Amino acid sequence: MFTWLSTTGKQIRNKLYENRTTIIVGAVVSGAVYFGYQYLKNKTTQYLADTLEAQRDKIRLESWFESAQATCDKTTYNFLTSLQTELTQLVIIPNTNQLRSSLSSSPEEKLLVWEELKVKTFTRTLTALYSVNLLALLIRTQVNLISRYMYLDNLVQNASQSEIETLSLETKKEYLSMTAHFLSEGLRVLSVHIEGVVRSVLSSLTVTKKLNFSELRNIILELRDGIEASRLENVLLPETFHSEHEDKMLQVLFEQTRTIIKGDEYADTFKQLLDKTFEIFIQLVEHSYVLSSSQTKLKTSSQSNETTENSSSIQNEEVNLLPLARIAPLITKEFNTIFLEPNVYMDNLSTSSQLKSYSLEIFSSFDSIAFPHQS
Repeated sequence: MFTWLSTTGKQIRNKLYENRTTIIVGAVVSGAVYFGYQYLKNKTTQYLADTLEAQRDKIRLESWFESAQATCDKTTYNFLTSLQTELTQLVIIPNTNQLRSSLSSSPEEKLLVWEELKVKTFTRTLTALYSVNLLALLIRTQVNLISRYMYLDNLVQNASQSEIETLSLETKKEYLSMTAHFLSEGLRVLSVHIEGVVRSVLSSLTVTKKLNFSELRNIILELRDGIEASRLENVLLPETFHSEHEDKMLQVLFEQTRTIIKGDEYADTFKQLLDKTFEIFIQLVEHSYVLSSSQTKLKTSSQSNETTENSSSIQNEEVNLLPLARIAPLITKEFNTIFLEPNVYMDNLSTSSQLKSYSLEIFSSFDSIAFPHQS
């Protein structure tokens, strides 16, 4: 029995020795497979965890961004009443009593009043169209600049469980109050510029001059070209700004805002917004023009029963035209429309993909973030 065990043990050792390479390789391979599996398992688990966290971060970022845009829209709407009041006081149009009084005045005085009606009507409405777009862009710039600082502060607070605030409440308030410059001095400069263009373009047209709608559209487009020959973003902010409290971050925000509104992204967005705004404006004026000319045609038709066929034909051609004195109320109507809540002009700004892209560019430009400790 002992001899058999001894012999068997020797055979096993010999077999193991003879196959030692295979056994060692097999063990190594088995170990590699096991540890490789554990490594891949850990890596996969970490990848899934990172992916889920990235998705949560994306959702938080998107939610923060959308909330900021809703704030922009609400803020812009809140400023409409102030903007309308400022423009009404800034660009004064002759009222009904003045127009009636002018009928009994000298021809020179009468002409002067009606010329002012023509110029001021176009000036006020065009200034309103431009100022709403400028205001929307300024608010988007300011709110998204602040929001990106607040978002990063929130991430740091969640990660470190500590309170951190890059922008103080006072800094935010003072920065946003810069809008007051545009609503006062900026608006005045803008209206003066637009009035100069209006006087130049309309100087050869009396209030009795009759226009078809195609001619009116061309005049509007000519006015736009003249107005946009200058850089209108210069009216948004003062030339220089210095904080009385030596607030470094306030100065940083001011400089970042100036850089943004002088950039190509701003210029492209502003032009695209104006393209759509004037498209809406022209469509609405055309609708009012057609309605007004149709009413005139019906009135004239009822009074022309005793005319010859030839004179009736000439008359029908004439009633398709409206004098500038009749066109002025149509332009004024759009001034009032701009400040209604809601209205098609503001809806266009709220849903503009160009404005959203512009806002996202500002909100997500974290590489341009500045902090108090930076020089």
